[in-house]
Amino acid sequence: MKGFNGLKDLKGFNGLKGLKSLKGFNGLKGLKGFNGLKGLKGFNGLKNLKVEKSIISHQSSVINIQHSTSSIFLSILFVTTMLLSCSREGYDTGDGELSYLKADFVEARTAPAKMFVSATTDDGVDLLLSPALECEWATTADSTYRALLYYKIGEGNAVEPVTVSRVMVLEPHAMADGDDMKTDPVRFESAWLSNNGRYINLGLYLMTGVEEGIDSRHTIGMIMNRTGDSVTLTLYHDQGGVPEYYSSRLYVSVPVESVKEHDTVTIVVNTYEGKVTRTFPISLQAH
Repeated sequence: MKGFNGLKDLKGFNGLKGLKSLKGFNGLKGLKGFNGLKGLKGFNGLKNLKVEKSIISHQSSVINIQHSTSSIFLSILFVTTMLLSCSREGYDTGDGELSYLKADFVEARTAPAKMFVSATTDDGVDLLLSPALECEWATTADSTYRALLYYKIGEGNAVEPVTVSRVMVLEPHAMADGDDMKTDPVRFESAWLSNNGRYINLGLYLMTGVEEGIDSRHTIGMIMNRTGDSVTLTLYHDQGGVPEYYSSRLYVSVPVESVKEHDTVTIVVNTYEGKVTRTFPISLQAH
């Protein structure tokens, strides 16, 4: 979006301080003095983060995750230059307005391409976006995208959208024979099951940076191993030679639908401090 630069134009914005609407979510906890990452030398809007198309498309009443089949790892997201957030031009918070700003993980819907018109939160609340929010990465009409939506509460179910950030959907797959498993470390922030039971969400930080003349990129995905009534999902991460100068936050969601036949799901993430595991009961959650 023209003029948007890491939310730094939102007057008084300092790391979404005070947003307490995300039940069970603490991914934004403790960020003091955050101002859109401006001031991080060499940082220019997640330049190193490129994401393979991964949207949720409505077909009748079924929601399908779309992935490119050009890669050995069907669920891998390739990290390259891409705008991951969009905001409404001309939005003026005014003094004290941020106290009315909410944030929710949602399934956001387009009508025409690149135009979000409505969303459903993980609490099951339907929101009408007024005015509609234009976003260049939402390239498919009449489709649903996983996203993090910041908005101002209106009357009824009508809300005033401020900005929407893309959340990548990782469809779990088994590792193909002959492929090498990569678990380069990341910084782990949080993991939680969405209130509607549809997603397991991860808040991560990737160490990144830019060096002139070097075209390096991250590769991430979710690798699945089944054992009886349980399944283990291990984060695949290939640093890919990207310099580790500073950290960039990345949210990903794993659809529970893809593992709903199991009683529990264990997430394994390799971090700089060692392996982190989180286990979720999901047999009664998927629907």
